[in-house]
Amino acid sequence: MASTIFVIIASAVIGVSFAHVCLLSPAQRGSLQGINKKAAGNCILLKPPCGGRPRQDNRTVDFRVGQEYEVVIQKNLDHYKDGSPGFFEILLIEESSESSKSLVKIPDQGEPSLTVYFQTIVIPAVQWSGQDTVLQVVYRTNNPAAPAAFYQCADVRIVP
Repeated sequence: MASTIFVIIASAVIGVSFAHVCLLSPAQRGSLQGINKKAAGNCILLKPPCGGRPRQDNRTVDFRVGQEYEVVIQKNLDHYKDGSPGFFEILLIEESSESSKSLVKIPDQGEPSLTVYFQTIVIPAVQWSGQDTVLQVVYRTNNPAAPAAFYQCADVRIVP
């Protein structure tokens, strides 16, 4: 009985000790269920480039070269560390080769869990226009007590 209680408590502590990131717009792969609660399971993806989630062609968004687009992300659970703050990075990745183009870095300044960030990006011309592309958001924690990064992806296509 005592060991069962220990496992439950340890699991709860581990579950809330991770930082999470959600990609709200364009919509992340998988579900957005539970995103307004700290430590949402849909927002903790540790495996690059997209947390192991497969492409969802029915959600592909077309981006035009030169177009401005507002990306909306949520820090679902804060993992800020004084003295070594992390950041959020928005990238475009060509899915078949994993060539990438970094678009912007947003500093983590210790905002609380559930903070929503709005970032305007300009869609660049890339050599893989017309190919399946991923808009990736990475939360790099820069916190040695946490995983190094958390990932979210949305499926997009760059059109001239």
